[in-house]
Amino acid sequence: MSRKYRFAVAIQTIFIVIFSVVFMAMTAYNFVKGEEVVLEAGQELLEEVGLNVIEQLLAVYRHPADIIEDLPMLIGRTQKPKGIIRPELTLFVHMLNVNKNIFSIYQGWSNGDFYQIIKTRGESRLIQEFNAPSETEYIITSITNNSDNNRISTVAFFDNKINQIDSSLTKAAQYDPRERLWYVEGRNRPTGYRTQNYKFKTLNALGASVTTPFTDDIGGVLGVDVRLDHLAEFLKQKKPGKDGRIVVFSEDGTILAHENTQYSKWTEGTLETSEVHAAKVDKIGDNVLAALYSAYKQGKTTDGEAFSFEVDENTYLAEIATHMHTPGTDRVVAIVAPTSHFTHKINSIARKNILISLLLSGIGFAFVVFASRKLSSSLKDLSNEADTIRGFDLSQPRVPVKSQIKEIANLANSIASMRTGIKSFTQYLSKDLVQYYIQTGKEPTIGGDRRVVTLLFSDISGFTTLSEPIEPERLIRLMSGYFEEVGGIVSNCGGMIDKYIGDSLMAIWNAPEKRSDHIEKACEAALRSSKAVSEFEFEDEVSKFSGMATRFGLFCGEAVVGNVGSPDRINYTAFGASVNLASRLEGLNKYYGTTILVNQTIREKAHKEFIFRSVDRVKPKGALEPISVYELVGTAGKGRLPNMAVSKRQIDEIERWEKAYEMYHAQRWKEALEIFEGLQDGNGFLKSVYVQRIHELLENPPKSDWDGVTVMKSK
Repeated sequence: MSRKYRFAVAIQTIFIVIFSVVFMAMTAYNFVKGEEVVLEAGQELLEEVGLNVIEQLLAVYRHPADIIEDLPMLIGRTQKPKGIIRPELTLFVHMLNVNKNIFSIYQGWSNGDFYQIIKTRGESRLIQEFNAPSETEYIITSITNNSDNNRISTVAFFDNKINQIDSSLTKAAQYDPRERLWYVEGRNRPTGYRTQNYKFKTLNALGASVTTPFTDDIGGVLGVDVRLDHLAEFLKQKKPGKDGRIVVFSEDGTILAHENTQYSKWTEGTLETSEVHAAKVDKIGDNVLAALYSAYKQGKTTDGEAFSFEVDENTYLAEIATHMHTPGTDRVVAIVAPTSHFTHKINSIARKNILISLLLSGIGFAFVVFASRKLSSSLKDLSNEADTIRGFDLSQPRVPVKSQIKEIANLANSIASMRTGIKSFTQYLSKDLVQYYIQTGKEPTIGGDRRVVTLLFSDISGFTTLSEPIEPERLIRLMSGYFEEVGGIVSNCGGMIDKYIGDSLMAIWNAPEKRSDHIEKACEAALRSSKAVSEFEFEDEVSKFSGMATRFGLFCGEAVVGNVGSPDRINYTAFGASVNLASRLEGLNKYYGTTILVNQTIREKAHKEFIFRSVDRVKPKGALEPISVYELVGTAGKGRLPNMAVSKRQIDEIERWEKAYEMYHAQRWKEALEIFEGLQDGNGFLKSVYVQRIHELLENPPKSDWDGVTVMKSK
C-alpha cells in the first residue's frame, strides 16, 4: 500500500526540498572556502603559542642554567665560608627575586656540609613545614660539623629585607648532600647536570634541579631547584581550547612538561634507592598525543610547520617545534587542537549566509503555509476531531467543521454522529474499558486471562433503613450523586468500574490495562472515597442528606479477567476466589466496626506509603483457608495524600495495638489485655471485641490446638 500524505504537508515538503537544495549548496561552498581560513588561522595560533611556550621554557630552564654556569665565577672564593650570613647571600637573594621559578639555591661540599636559601613566596605549606613565623620570606639552612665533630643543622628565618626575625634552630643533621643524586651526578659532570622531574618534599610541587661542580679549599656542587608547577599552569592557560593540548617531551618520548603534573614524577632517596617514574607521551592513555608522537617518530612532521591528522574520526591541527637551548636533552614542544576550535571564522560566514537564507525562505514558507492551511483546514479539523474521539477525550466540546465540498461535509456529519453514539455508549459501560478497546484497536472476544488484580467492593452502611422512607425518584437522584462522587474518584485513581449493584460498587485495578502501582492507587481510591462520602451532601425540595458512611473491602490476588456472555452481549469482569474474598472483606467491616479492610498482600506491598493496623486472622464463610485482615488507617505522609497522613500519636497507638495483637496470638492474654485496655484508640468497637475475647479465653481456656483464627458462619 502506497504511503499517503496530507495535502498541506505535500505542498510544504516541496518548498522545503527546494530550499534545502539551495541552502546545502551555499553551506557546502562556505565550508570549502572556509577550510583554507581554518588552516591559516590555526597555524598562526599554533605558531604564536609555540613561541610563547619556548619563551617560558627559557625562563624556566635557561635562566637557572645561566645562574649555575656563572655563579661559581661570581662567588669567586677559594675557601668555604661559615655561619648563616655569608658573602654570597645577597647574590643568592637577588637570583631568587628575579626568577619566580627558582625555589632555592644551595651548595653541598665534599665534607658533607650544606648551605641553602629558600624563598617562601608566601607558601603556607612551606612555612608550616619549617614551623617558621608567618612573615618569613627567606629560610636559610646550614649543615656543618661542630667542635665535637658532630653534624648539626641550623635553620634561620629572614624577612624580605634579609633581617633575621627569629632565633636560629639547631638540631642534629640527618641530611647528607653527598648521598643525593644531584650531588653525585653534578660532581661528575663539569658542564652541568639537570635531574629528572621530581616532587619537592617541602613544597609538594613538581620541579627539577640544575647543578654544577665548584672548587674551593674543599670543593662541592652548586645547585638551583626549579619549580615546574608554574610551567604546568602556563601550559594549561596557553593550550588552544578546552580540548587542546601542549606537551614538552624528549626525543625518547619522556614527558618533561604537561599541564597535568601527575605525568612526571620523581621519587628521591639515597643514590642507591632513587627511582625515576617519568611518563611517556604515548603511554598516558591520550590517543591524540600518541598519534602525534607516532607521526613525529616516523618523520611525518616538519619543525615549525602545522599539519593535520585524524584520531577517532576527529581531525586535529598540530605543530611541533624542537627547542635545543636548554640544559640536558633536546626538548620537543608539541601543540595540538581539534580543527573545530578554529572554525569560528567559517562559522561566522556560514551564520550570515544561513540568516539571509532563512529570512528569505521564512517569508516564502509563511506564504506557502498560509495557502496550504487555507486549502486543507477542513480536513485538519476533521482529523483532529477523529483523534479526539480515538483518544476518548469526549468531554471537550465538538468543533463544528464547515466546508463547501460535499464529501467533506458528509464526513463531518458522520464523525459527529459517531461521537454522540460513543459518548452515549460509555454511560452503560466502563469508560476505561471502551477507551482501552478504541485505543488498542483490539476486538472484544469471549475469554480471559489470569493475572494479579486489586479489587474493591463498597457498600453503604444502613442503606436499607436510609432508603425505605425515600420515594424511588428521589432515591435514584441521591444514589446518582453518590456514585458520581465515588465512581469519579475510582476512575481518577486508575480503577475500572465493573458494575453498580444496588448501593454497592465493584472496581478492578490492573485490568484491562496493566499498571505497576495498582495496589497503591486502589488504597488511595479507598481513602479518598471514604473521606468524600463522609462529607457528601444531597439536598432537594423535600429534605437534605449529610454524610453516607460507606464500608470498603480491598483484596489483591489472582483472578481471571476478561469477557463473558453470549456473542451478541458480553460483559468484562473478574472471576475467582479473589473476587469473593474482596466482597467478604467489605462485609467484615460490620463485624469489626472498621471502614476499610485489606488483605495481607496489600499491606506488604503498600506499607511504605500507607499505615495499616492488624485486625484478625479470619476464615470468611466459603473460604478454604484463613486470611490475615488489616485496616487501612491512612497515609504515611510521604507525598501521597498528605491531608490523610496518620498523626504521630495515632502511630504510637497503632504500635501499641500491634504489640497487644502479637501477645494475643502468642496466648499471652493477660499482657495483651493490659495493653488493649490502656489504649486510647478512637475505634473502641474493635478494642472491645478483643477485650471480650480475652475475658472469655481466660475464663474458658482453649484447647492446645488454638490458632487464633475466627471462623465466620455468615457473610
